[in-house]
Amino acid sequence: MYQYPDLTGLDEADRLIASAVQAGAPLPVTEAATTWLTLGWIACRRGRADQAAAYLARVLTEGADLRDLPGLLAWVTTPSLQLAAGIALARGNHPAAAVLLAACDQLGAAMPATAQGLHRSLHDELAKAPRSSALESARRRGEAMTTDTAVSYALATCGAEPTRA
Repeated sequence: MYQYPDLTGLDEADRLIASAVQAGAPLPVTEAATTWLTLGWIACRRGRADQAAAYLARVLTEGADLRDLPGLLAWVTTPSLQLAAGIALARGNHPAAAVLLAACDQLGAAMPATAQGLHRSLHDELAKAPRSSALESARRRGEAMTTDTAVSYALATCGAEPTRA
């Protein structure tokens, strides 16, 4: 497994990004969204699921206007749903992870190559969970979701408010 470097400055990095945005620095929403997604994944993989959920909420609320732009489904929304699935897995919530991964699959957005490996690893991790009818039902529910429904589900499942510096 990949060993993440010491990221004791993670909170400071978030504070600096938020300060720059609040000060009117020219940080486009797309760059902010991808930064928050990256910070969310780092937090999730370091066992800080609540902090990861806060970054996710930030992407999905502050970046809400990005969801419907052509091409950004693959770069913002699908990775956000993947992060939500990762958070659900980290919390042991396998049915929620199944819903979110199935929603990602159903949305059918062409994922960047880097996201495909992550997506497979999330599916592999979910496959380790004991099989149940509840898990299969969760998958079917995710397959039937629209983008907006999946995003709402991700926010509700993670149960976090956006971080504010």
